[in-house]
Amino acid sequence: MLQRKVQLTGSSTLAVSLPKAWTKRYDVRPQTPLFIWEGPDGNLTVSRNHDVQPTEEARFDVSQFGNRPENLRRAFIAKYLAGSTSFRFTSAKPISKVFRKTILEESHLLIGLEVVDESEHEIHVQDFFSPRSLSLEKAMKRTHDILCHMQESISLFLETGDENLLIQTRNKDDEVDRLMFLVLRLLNASLNSSLMLAELKLSTNECIYYSFVIRVLESMADSLDSIAEHLQRAPNGKKFIPTRQTIRALNDEVLVLQRSAMKSFFERDVKKANETLDAYEKLLPKFASMSDRLHEKELSFEYRQTKNSMMWVARKAMDIADTAVDVSYLH
Repeated sequence: MLQRKVQLTGSSTLAVSLPKAWTKRYDVRPQTPLFIWEGPDGNLTVSRNHDVQPTEEARFDVSQFGNRPENLRRAFIAKYLAGSTSFRFTSAKPISKVFRKTILEESHLLIGLEVVDESEHEIHVQDFFSPRSLSLEKAMKRTHDILCHMQESISLFLETGDENLLIQTRNKDDEVDRLMFLVLRLLNASLNSSLMLAELKLSTNECIYYSFVIRVLESMADSLDSIAEHLQRAPNGKKFIPTRQTIRALNDEVLVLQRSAMKSFFERDVKKANETLDAYEKLLPKFASMSDRLHEKELSFEYRQTKNSMMWVARKAMDIADTAVDVSYLH
C-alpha cells in the first residue's frame, strides 16, 4: 500500500500525486483524463478507463468432458458468473447431440447469451447484455414477484382445481433460475471492480447479502415447483377437499410471511423483520397440527410432501428476515 500526503496547490486546491510506476504502466501524462468514483464507504477510486476491461474468451474443449455433459454445463455457468462475455466450444470430433443440446439449452437459460456461430466442430456463444444496464434492485424485485405469482397460482389451483395453474407455476421456476444467474454475475463483477461497486452504490458486505438472498429466493422457487409437482400427482375427490382447503390456508399465510420478509429486506426495516420472525413462530403450531392430521387420515405421500415443501418456503423466508436485520445495521 502506498501513502500520499494531501498537498495544497494555489490558494485552495487540494492535490495528491500519482505513483510514478502506475502512471508509466497506464501511460498517464499531463492532460490525460482520469475517472474518479466515490464508493459507499467514502473511499475514492481513480481509473484510467471509464469501463471495466472485458474478460478473456472462455474456451471449452468438449472432448475433455468425456460423457458428462452436466460437467460442461457447470463449467459454462461458472464462466458466465465470472463475467466472461464470449464462450467458444470446440471438439476435434463432431460435437455430439447430447453436448450440443446442453450448450444450446444453457445458452437459452442464461440471460443475454446468443449463439452467433455453429458448425459441426464448434459453437460460439456471445453475450450481448451489459450488466451495467441492470438495476440490481429491480432484478431482485422481479424475482420475488415471480415467486409470489407461483405461490398465488398454487392457492388458486387448490380453490379451482385448474391444473393449468400448476403447469404455469412449474414453468416460472426457470425464469427464477435465469434471474438468479444474472444477479450473481453482476454481484461477482462488482466484487472484482471497485468502479462497479461505486456505480451501484454497494458495499462488499451488501453484495454478499444480496447474493445470499437471491439464492434463497431460487431455493424457495424450487420448493414451490416441488409443491406443484406433488399436487399434480395428488389424489383428488370430495374426501380430499378439507385437506386442500387447509393446505391453501397455510399457503396463503406463508405467502404473507415471505412478502413481509422481502419488504423488510428491501426497506432495511428491523421492526418489520422482527415482526415477520415472530409471525413465523406463531405459524409453527399450525404446521405441526397439519402434520398430525395428515398422518391420522393416512393421506397420500403427495400431500405430506406438499406440507414439507411449504414449511421449507416459510423457513427460507425467515432467513431473509434475519438477513434484513443484519443489513440494516450496516448503515
